[in-house]
Amino acid sequence: MEGEFAINSVKEGKKKVSRKVLIAWIFRWLVVLFAIIVVVGFFEDRVPILREVFLFETVFKIAIVLLIVLLILDEVKYEGISYELTDEGIIVEKGVLKKNHYMAPYDHIQDIDIERTLIERILGIGTVIIDTAGISSKKAQDDIEIPGIENPHRFAKHIIEKVTAVRRGKSNDGVVNKEVGEVAEEVKMLKEAMEGVGQTIESYEERVKRIEELTNTLQEHVIKLVEEKRREAERMEEERRARLVLLEKSLKKPAKREVGAQKKEKKSAAKTKKTARKNTKTKTTKKKTTTKATKKSSKRKKK
Repeated sequence: MEGEFAINSVKEGKKKVSRKVLIAWIFRWLVVLFAIIVVVGFFEDRVPILREVFLFETVFKIAIVLLIVLLILDEVKYEGISYELTDEGIIVEKGVLKKNHYMAPYDHIQDIDIERTLIERILGIGTVIIDTAGISSKKAQDDIEIPGIENPHRFAKHIIEKVTAVRRGKSNDGVVNKEVGEVAEEVKMLKEAMEGVGQTIESYEERVKRIEELTNTLQEHVIKLVEEKRREAERMEEERRARLVLLEKSLKKPAKREVGAQKKEKKSAAKTKKTARKNTKTKTTKKKTTTKATKKSSKRKKK
């Protein structure tokens, strides 16, 4: 379907913009020519001499011819516009006789704007304007315009996702960049040596073998780094769990101490009560004994 953009980048190749953009362009010329005809008719009604020279009929015929010429030019312009989403960036081609190529790498894209006229909104299309952060060359410019894009907001969202993915990938290179740079430098040196000197088949096979070894070394480094990251994550998780266990234990110890203190207090209070009861009982017994002795002595005296 025309106007749909490439999701799988290079695999889907170039895409044409929607033919609905021709309707928008034709509508624009019709509005301009209609305005000219209305102005000419207005002055012809008020200036008799213009009516005598058939100004309105002449302008109308010229407008018809001009409209046909503009339609042909718009068709040619449409046929020369195409775009392609690759893994590196956006490529836009414009022109028929002279092809102009505009390249916008994802890491250079700063902003994406969408322009839509009233007729374009009705047709469901729009012009996507890509700000490429000041790239200036024969094949690129600061702003790249892609007219006739169906569902332009979805198209812009897809480009933003691509830009984000590229920038995230660059920021995550980190530790691997050094190893990759060293291996790439060695490979580059080998290639330069191979280009500068004519090599025999045996020498070429040895160098190919060396490149394969370097590639395997790079893969091993990457695997090692990934494994170290995984182990570090596991270690951090274990430390976190150990801290949680220690925290739970530290929270439980004060509670146990409080329970033990409460038990000791209860035992001490019970022991105190028991001692008080025993002392009271002893005093009562002594009092009774003293009373009995007093009565006995008083009886003896009476006798």
